[in-house]
Amino acid sequence: MGKITIYLLDKIKGWDEKKLPEITGIIDKMINLIQFEPKYRQLISFMFKDTVLVQDLETAYKIYENFRAVTLNGEVVEPKGYIITQGKFEPKFLLLAEYYKEKIEELEGTISIKSKELGGITRDIEKIYKKRETDSKRKDELNISIGQIDGKKEEILNTKTDLEQDIEVLRRQINNLNDNIVDYQIEIQNKQMDLANAFNGLEVLNTEKKKLDEELKKTEYGPIEKKIRESNNKLKKLRKEIKDLENKRSNYRNQLVDIDSSIKIYRERYNISIAKIDELDNEKNKLEEHMDELVSKMESQNSEIAQIYLEIQKKSIKE
Repeated sequence: MGKITIYLLDKIKGWDEKKLPEITGIIDKMINLIQFEPKYRQLISFMFKDTVLVQDLETAYKIYENFRAVTLNGEVVEPKGYIITQGKFEPKFLLLAEYYKEKIEELEGTISIKSKELGGITRDIEKIYKKRETDSKRKDELNISIGQIDGKKEEILNTKTDLEQDIEVLRRQINNLNDNIVDYQIEIQNKQMDLANAFNGLEVLNTEKKKLDEELKKTEYGPIEKKIRESNNKLKKLRKEIKDLENKRSNYRNQLVDIDSSIKIYRERYNISIAKIDELDNEKNKLEEHMDELVSKMESQNSEIAQIYLEIQKKSIKE
């Protein structure tokens, strides 16, 4: 007769099960691979304790300090480290088929999920390639735009330089016109003084002429005739001087009219030059504002190109 071991169910206490480590080669705890009624769990737990089914001895050596390991070849590695060999292990009474079936189902589920994820990743890669191609085209377009903006900027700078030169020429012309106007005003003042002197001289000669006429009326024949002739000669001379003064006054007036006309012309040119300078200044300001806008646009496009380069590099690294 063999040996019989009797267990009292009301006296047996369950075994505190330990958590299995995550090591490749561990199949499961033996208690999870056996079919039994739930009421016998404390008994089965007490009998098997922390017995674990593993693939091989290499796995058993990794956990023998905390578990009793049984390999598929029948080796038993106790927690103290010694090995018991009892021949080939026959797992026909264990739930290995169900266990592996569950594992296979889990793996199939995982494979299905991974396949879906792989399909999503593939679609993402296709989108990335399309986005990359679009970004490359956009980068080329931006480079062309930057080249055009650079050319336009250079053109604006040249136009700005020409405008500044034109403005400088007009300002010099205005300064010359101002100097000419001042000279003409001085000349007008001199001519007005000469005209006033001529008027005064004319008044003096007219007064002297009146006096001679009165003396001539008072004279009689005889020795006074000589004085009369002298007075007549002096009167003729005065008339000639008066005529010369009138001619000179007429010339002064004509000169004043010419000077006034010149001043009017210079003032018109001065106003035109001022208006032209204002117009050129406004155009210069508009060009400067336009150039600032172009510079801002260039900076924005450079930033966009840098972002595209960065995205392309990131995508290349991921690929």
